[in-house]
Amino acid sequence: MEFFSHGIRHLPPSARQRIGALSPGEAPLLLQDLQNPNDPNALLMRTADPLSIVGYCPRFYSTEFSKLITLVGQDKVKVTVAGVNPDTPLQFRLRCRPSAPWPAGFTACSDDVFKSLGSFAFGGRRNPASPTTSTPARKPLSRRPIRWRPTRRNRRRPARMPG
Repeated sequence: MEFFSHGIRHLPPSARQRIGALSPGEAPLLLQDLQNPNDPNALLMRTADPLSIVGYCPRFYSTEFSKLITLVGQDKVKVTVAGVNPDTPLQFRLRCRPSAPWPAGFTACSDDVFKSLGSFAFGGRRNPASPTTSTPARKPLSRRPIRWRPTRRNRRRPARMPG
């Protein structure tokens, strides 16, 4: 799994220059940003030497990474630079790869944020056509060929002669 660093557009130009100087394999440090008013689980990424903020973990992963930090310890959850794309828009500039030991009983992406969009189409219930539900599946659509019928809009009109 890889992700792009978030929030780069809010960083000063010196931080953007530092991001451009990163090389694949470098390991930015993860810091829990506990006083972040927008996301209490925010994880800030910064370099060690020279000290510079290089962005945030995406919000939809920060909760999972915070759980991992709690379960296995902060020294075992790492992020490494997978690539730096200097000629791309800021949101695609820094690509990162997280790594951590997988504790027994840990299920990633199990929060409601990760529900499939199909479940929301049915009022929060699971898809009725899914085999894991107890509701009967819908009948399959008919396989009859659709006949074309002329209407006012799609009826072929004779070509007009010039003149």
